[in-house]
Amino acid sequence: MIRQLFSLFHKKAPKRVYYFALFFVVLVWGLDPLIMSYFYNYYSASLLTAIGTLVSFAMLLFFNRRRLCGLTARYFLVAAPISALNSVACLLQKIGLQYTTPANYAFLEHLSCVVVPITLLILVKKIPSLPQCLAGVLCLCGCFILCGVGTAGAASLAFGDVLCALAGILLGVCVALTGVFSKGLDMSLYMVVHMGVYFLISAASTVALHFVRVGGVPVEPIHFTLDLPLLLLTALFGLVSIGLCWLLKNMAIVHTDPTVVAVVSPFSAVVSAVLSVLLGQDPLRYNLVIGAVLILAAVLFSGLGDTVWSKKSHNVPL
Repeated sequence: MIRQLFSLFHKKAPKRVYYFALFFVVLVWGLDPLIMSYFYNYYSASLLTAIGTLVSFAMLLFFNRRRLCGLTARYFLVAAPISALNSVACLLQKIGLQYTTPANYAFLEHLSCVVVPITLLILVKKIPSLPQCLAGVLCLCGCFILCGVGTAGAASLAFGDVLCALAGILLGVCVALTGVFSKGLDMSLYMVVHMGVYFLISAASTVALHFVRVGGVPVEPIHFTLDLPLLLLTALFGLVSIGLCWLLKNMAIVHTDPTVVAVVSPFSAVVSAVLSVLLGQDPLRYNLVIGAVLILAAVLFSGLGDTVWSKKSHNVPL
């Protein structure tokens, strides 16, 4: 069954399939904060990422072992630098979170929904449609309200805020670069390179964050457990949350519209907020409701913008 699932990644499917895949990613990543909070009791954050990327890399290698000869130089020229940028962005987020609030961290991450259309405009002169522009504005406003940034007074730009903002910008650039330069590549093979680079940088950051000290204290001390059932559960979580979700997201970027992916992705914050309220970890506040509604509207406008762009592109004479 798993082999059949991977075989689907070598064929082009109807666009609705990629939208479904993207929403699956959003749901899984919406569950991530709740699940990771449990695993953080046993593993440091960067080590948890390193385990997930290692298992995902091994799985991709296994299911593509007979097709690895198809890895041409273009795969490495495209996937390696994009994955390196993405890994650096994740590292900046981990460091920045130590010096800012979770609300600022969540909001600044989604600067990507504005960066993607700007990057596409620079790279391929793609002018975003009016619905997509509106979707970007609604998405930013929704994230701002949902996270409650500034509700306790004027927000100051701290060192952590700068790092998280830079991470959001890099993530947006990565989405745009993937959408432009990964077309025509087998996404399963592309992910072999992507996940290999992601693992190497995750492993290196695990060691580096342990030895880099701020005020005599490690930025992130390494801690782990060798309990086999828990280790297997951690590996399974990493395989789905990192390996499968990144594969599906990159496929959605290539086969739909990178701007749509950037705007839809913050909907995971809505999923996290709803689950947090249902589980009693967070009270139901007005900013959660308003922010969720705005982000949902942004998702709808983004999909409309993708449809408008597709119709226009089909009408352009070759």
